[in-house]
Amino acid sequence: MDPERSTCLVEPGIVLDVLNERLRDTGLEYGPRPATHDHCTLGGMIGNNSCGATAQRAGKVVDNIVEMEVLLYDGTRMWVGQTSEEQYARIQRQGGREAEVYRQLRGLRDAYLEPLRTRYPKTPRRVSGYNLDSLLPEKNFHVAQALVGSEGTLVVVLRARLKLLPVVKAKTLVYIAYPDIASAADDVPRILPHRPIALEGIDDKLIHFERMKQLNPDAVAKLPPGGARSA
Repeated sequence: MDPERSTCLVEPGIVLDVLNERLRDTGLEYGPRPATHDHCTLGGMIGNNSCGATAQRAGKVVDNIVEMEVLLYDGTRMWVGQTSEEQYARIQRQGGREAEVYRQLRGLRDAYLEPLRTRYPKTPRRVSGYNLDSLLPEKNFHVAQALVGSEGTLVVVLRARLKLLPVVKAKTLVYIAYPDIASAADDVPRILPHRPIALEGIDDKLIHFERMKQLNPDAVAKLPPGGARSA
């Protein structure tokens, strides 16, 4: 844990809630919080670029990675993160497998520079596919971020240094019912200026299935009428 830089170093097997419990006394936490937070591991979160309802405040895992130690299929171990021109030149002077990997990544980026800049969607919760846009010069050729979301197809993550956020000291819940899910989605732009720390939508199908299976009857009975809900 490095409180001055608001970072921590973890191995991939630690569970998110366990990590944040260990960070409790620091006043900091790891921000991305998927619904499986009580049992999901940081390795899994890195693999699929998790975010959860807290994405409005904390972003995705790719936004909260400083660097990673990774293992390649040939046994090469290396630390990867953002890479300045000076660092890239040093890696190339040293030669070897690491220099080859960096050279090939830069070649891939340069070959598709224009579409990476203009055609990659800028949606806040883009979690599908490879984060090749993290290799752009304006993103500091961030190799660690480019590996987030690759689901084990490129490297094995051995350790990861994470960015931490201050713990929110007080929270309140606003619960709104809508006639349908489309109406709820239409209202999102009106909600965002209020800077919610989390935002979640619930389709009426979920409530319908809970009623069918008689799950949580007391809680379901308290819900206002509507075809969708936002919290």
